[in-house]
Amino acid sequence: MPHGMETPADRMKKYLADLIRKFSKTKFAIPAAILISAAVYYLVVVYAGGFCLRAAITPVVLLALLWKFDVKSAKKLVIVGLVASVVFGGVLAAYYINYYTTLPGDIARSDETVRWNSSLRVLDNGTVTPLYGNDETLFNFTLTVYLDRNDTVVDNVSVVISGVKFPRADADNYTMNLLSRDSENKTERYYYATTLSNPVNAFAFWATVNHTNFTAGQSTARGYTFVDGPVFDSTGAIAALIIPISIVSAVVDFIPIYAIIVLMIWWTRKSRKMREAQLEKWMAEKEKKKAEEAKETKVPSLAKAMGVEKEDTFVCSECGADVPADATVCPKCGEKFE
Repeated sequence: MPHGMETPADRMKKYLADLIRKFSKTKFAIPAAILISAAVYYLVVVYAGGFCLRAAITPVVLLALLWKFDVKSAKKLVIVGLVASVVFGGVLAAYYINYYTTLPGDIARSDETVRWNSSLRVLDNGTVTPLYGNDETLFNFTLTVYLDRNDTVVDNVSVVISGVKFPRADADNYTMNLLSRDSENKTERYYYATTLSNPVNAFAFWATVNHTNFTAGQSTARGYTFVDGPVFDSTGAIAALIIPISIVSAVVDFIPIYAIIVLMIWWTRKSRKMREAQLEKWMAEKEKKKAEEAKETKVPSLAKAMGVEKEDTFVCSECGADVPADATVCPKCGEKFE
């Protein structure tokens, strides 16, 4: 290909750049940046929950899009960030509303890795029935305790019920009752039944077996956590609880990092302007000084040329030449002095 001729890739790049430049001038540029960032935020929530830098992904993406769309004013960036954080809160709320309305009904156990070996299991089959209900439903929590032998001592069997509330969840510990004992299989079954006023809850179990404390929950990559449930079967009740929590969570998760980056951009631009202003001031002062020096520059003194520069002189009123103090005639124009 001849030197200097555009390649198809160059033309495509130029076309896309021109397209983005034109789109950035429309009223859809900022909403598009927010919506694209909201999609990224959803993917981060679903797939990058354990990633340590996940909170920085969405702010960087949004700022990069805004910068590409030529939105560079610090004031605009702040306003767009606040609006975007509310949108992200809506995305988070939609995710959790769907999550809590489609729970699979997990089982709490003390060790995920040994649940098929009855000789190693301690706490297992921790469940709640029904999984969905309302504030009048009697939710029944049950737990199986596996015993090493028939004389195993079991104490403090409890269920911990945590209610999701705003601004934070609270948890209560309830003592469970012995439901049945199976000496042949060396197991004890415990239960606790109660109504709940909170639309969204989670639970875990606690027991002391042969003076050793055990907890039963859901196994995750980070260890054992609460099992989700029971939940009210009203989507409206779930939404009323989840939406404000989600908005606050999204704002707290997004705004600090976004604000730090915007502040860095603002300070960088301000510092550059300050340096430019200082440079302009310095150049103006330099030019002014040069002009003053040029104005004050004179033709070498005639007195100096005559070797009497150290003597007192005065200026001739006719021609402006330097005249020795004791002269009676101007050496330049001949003007006589009294």
